[in-house]
Amino acid sequence: MTERFALKTKYFYDEDNLETFREEYVVMLLHEKAMENKRLAGGA
Repeated sequence: MTERFALKTKYFYDEDNLETFREEYVVMLLHEKAMENKRLAGGA
């Protein structure tokens, strides 16, 4: 399973794992979301 978050492809074990991450991602603070893609954060 793959999906893009913060312009980076993330890999998940299964649909449940993906849903769990989506729920966590929604409530993350902006700087935490940026840390999900360190290259993007470093370029900014």
